Amino acid sequence: MAITYVELLELSMISKILPHVSTPKETMVFEIQGKFSFASESTKCRFNCVSGGLKFVQTGAVTFSTDTIAQCELSTPSLPVGSCQVTLSQNGVQVSSNSFQILVRNPVLVTRVTPSSSTAFGGTLLNIEGSGFPDNIQPLCHFGQMSVVKAAVVSNTRLTCSTPTMRIPNNMKTVDMWISFGGIESSVQSFKFFASISIVKVNPAFGPVDGGTRVRVEGINTLPELDIKCLFGGATTVTPSSIKQGTVWCTTPSMAIGLYTLELIVEGGNRISSNFVHFEAIPREKVFRIHPSRGIQTEITERKIRVIGDNFVDSTTLTCFFDDVEAPATDFISSSEIECVVPFTQLGTKVVRVSNNGVDFSKSSGVYELLPRMSIAGVECVFREKSVAARLINASVVECIAPSSKIGEVVEINARVYNTLAHVEDDVDVRFEYESGPIVTDIIPSIISQTTNVANVTVIGSGLNVTDLVGCQFSNQPMSRLYRDRDNVWCSFDASFTGIFELALTLAGNSRDQIVTHHSIRVIPAIQPIDISPFQFDERGGTGAIISALNIVPGAKSLRCLFGHIVVEGVALSDFQLRCTTPPMRPGCMSLKLSQDGYSWSDKTLEIKAFAAPMLFEAYPNRSATVGGVAIAVYGTNLRAFPNMKCVFGDVKTPAISVNESVVKCITPTLLTTGTLSLGVSLNGIEVSGNTVDVEFYDLPSGLYIRSFKELHGGRWSARIEGVNISLIDDYECQFDGKSSTGFVRNVTAHGMECIADPLTQQNRPKMIALTLHGELLLQQEVTRNTGCPSSVYGLSTTVDKILF
Repeated sequence: MAITYVELLELSMISKILPHVSTPKETMVFEIQGKFSFASESTKCRFNCVSGGLKFVQTGAVTFSTDTIAQCELSTPSLPVGSCQVTLSQNGVQVSSNSFQILVRNPVLVTRVTPSSSTAFGGTLLNIEGSGFPDNIQPLCHFGQMSVVKAAVVSNTRLTCSTPTMRIPNNMKTVDMWISFGGIESSVQSFKFFASISIVKVNPAFGPVDGGTRVRVEGINTLPELDIKCLFGGATTVTPSSIKQGTVWCTTPSMAIGLYTLELIVEGGNRISSNFVHFEAIPREKVFRIHPSRGIQTEITERKIRVIGDNFVDSTTLTCFFDDVEAPATDFISSSEIECVVPFTQLGTKVVRVSNNGVDFSKSSGVYELLPRMSIAGVECVFREKSVAARLINASVVECIAPSSKIGEVVEINARVYNTLAHVEDDVDVRFEYESGPIVTDIIPSIISQTTNVANVTVIGSGLNVTDLVGCQFSNQPMSRLYRDRDNVWCSFDASFTGIFELALTLAGNSRDQIVTHHSIRVIPAIQPIDISPFQFDERGGTGAIISALNIVPGAKSLRCLFGHIVVEGVALSDFQLRCTTPPMRPGCMSLKLSQDGYSWSDKTLEIKAFAAPMLFEAYPNRSATVGGVAIAVYGTNLRAFPNMKCVFGDVKTPAISVNESVVKCITPTLLTTGTLSLGVSLNGIEVSGNTVDVEFYDLPSGLYIRSFKELHGGRWSARIEGVNISLIDDYECQFDGKSSTGFVRNVTAHGMECIADPLTQQNRPKMIALTLHGELLLQQEVTRNTGCPSSVYGLSTTVDKILF
């Protein structure tokens, strides 16, 4: 008789498989959780898969760790894309009472991330393009091993997420960036974090409308490693010709006449601008003719030529070039006329060009001939025994200024023409009689801003009360009537055109003879304010306000600011910026006007606001760990909400959040040392409150370790953490297996605390416990089972695994 033996096995049960969503790989390892009643080396994991309507079966080896945890390893070929029912089998017979479904998805690929960089402050919106994006799983963006943010699904090929705040050791840091869906990780892309970039100034700040100006953009944290481009007026992008640390060189494009904001585009996405950095496109300078067109070479005698043209600008960079040699000095007369000092250079014919900004040149030019010393080297006039310098007007006219002498004295005038090799005196039959007459010592104002209104100017001097004086002649303007006021006189003046206007006094009579006064009025472009920073000020005053304005003239006689009805002196910082210190003001709105002629105020005004000085009472809590990101409530008065509101810890500024006019939330900075810092509040980001409160910063807990780990009633797990410098007032957070909101802290003392797992979110035995404080990782320790202890108590591994968030 044949005897058959039948082995009856108690079936196992599968409760969970990790990961339950995966991608095809050559070797795939799964963790199977459940209750395994019988385990042997012949047990297999069986995958019954469906892909594209076709069925596939694959088996893998099973290794049992405990009676509730096992590992299943599959080798090639990899699982197909689709769904698989997983069972346990032994000798071809299923030994699990149930099956568990897993999903195999296409690999997640990231092909493009734009922009590919962000400032260390974060907040940059990224567009992530790729393939294999599931539509029913929350995606996450990973930046290195430390930072994770949620992403938003736009389509199955596009996601968006915002960059986190990143600590960088230097000016730039490159990290691996990838996305994940329920544990499925994508391909990795390189991503840059760089220090915040700012623009300081641009030089030159103006140039011709037809472009071609090579401008130097100076900034902070501009690095050659970054992809930086210049953007003019928000419309035209220019690739720099050179990038060095702190400097970007760009060539301007063609633009219409006007003032353009100059921005930097960093890594294709971040636009960096400044309210005080602009580029003004102006008409290109033109040269029509020069006079005189020739002169002798001399080292000691200054010779000037007059350049007639158009579009000349009264600026400190206005200059003339004789071939490649720059004129020692250039004087602006009007937009169509300038004077240039001839440089000492080689003899011969020189091409004369004009540059408004010192970089670009007029396309038209004139020709000046430098003659040898055998030519006329000088002209002088001799009044009896007194020699005075003379100016050669042309081949027939010499101009001299008579020296002082006694009234009624008659002298003969000789004109001397000489050179280095000969000396010739020509006696001229000219008699000159000194008479009593008017002497002009000053004109007030001598500088006037351009205006369409007729200005009244006062002429100061002696002998102006003679009745023969009937009018004033300012260069080519029509004669204006002269009015007397005791010893002084005044005349009307047309200030509608810029330039220098020489004053001559007109005598009565048909001939209308004139007396040259050698005094003039300079008409400068009217100054116009365009922006101020900040535009809100503390009532106490004393803040250096930076004002952007058009037509700031270097060397202006009186640069002043009018805050409401209070006048303060100003200092020119550049052709487009000045600084005025705010005076004490009553809280409220008021206007700001500018003046640079000591005579008139700008037509355009800026609206500014003075606010009541904030006063602080207390801060709560007034103690904090040196980790950044802790919210401290500051109580006081006059804490109005402003856009640039800041908290000032010592000399470190952090964001401020307005609760109401009596409470502000301050976010603590990350500090390297402990101690007490003064905390103030700045409403405009510059001026600090009238008083400060003290905040103490103490060390983070140290020497932390998990002393014990056990299972409590109700399926909860408890870890006892001990260490030093543990604060009783801080909000610690426990995380189990790298998942947030999976535990809470209780029984905090100066030497330790308890971490309790939430049974609703942590149903299985944890493998890893982490302790954080305001996002700062304090402890991460692996917990493994110690079989030598009772089943409810687990021993600990001191191995620290990689940090996952």
